[in-house]
Amino acid sequence: MWPISTGGESGHADVHVLHAMGFLRRFYSAPDQRLRSDDVARAATAAGLTHEAVLSFYVGQHAPLRRDNEWHVLTSSGKQWYLDNLAHWVSHSE
Repeated sequence: MWPISTGGESGHADVHVLHAMGFLRRFYSAPDQRLRSDDVARAATAAGLTHEAVLSFYVGQHAPLRRDNEWHVLTSSGKQWYLDNLAHWVSHSE
């Protein structure tokens, strides 16, 4: 699956995953699971992501996001990563 930077320590990994989930949640909840560039920038800021961190979402064979003209689209890999991690966090919060 898509290689998210974990920072090495377990606590840091959790923080990075939560930031990524907050960012991808905006795509998952959007109509057609896609956003325009200005909405992507707002979502990244709200999730606490740097520009470099956002770029990492577009890299790799299983990148969670892809560009489609003016749209930024959640890929099937990104959707699966989001849902898997959502299930993990929900099960650990009960």
